[in-house]
Amino acid sequence: MSALEAGTVRLLHSLAEWCLVLLRTAPVNRRSKPIGYREAELRAKELQTIAFFMIVSYFALLAEAVFN
Repeated sequence: MSALEAGTVRLLHSLAEWCLVLLRTAPVNRRSKPIGYREAELRAKELQTIAFFMIVSYFALLAEAVFN
């Protein structure tokens, strides 16, 4: 495995870990009771960020597979 491939794998692993950390940051009580509009907007932005990085990770893995 070249240094570039190893770096790419480490980067993708870091992105995946970061997404999982974001998913786990919402406290349990926030998930179990009704939330206000502002909290719902914040959670939606968090989920959009997670989705963005998961899509970026997917395409990076796809490019890695295609070009190797």
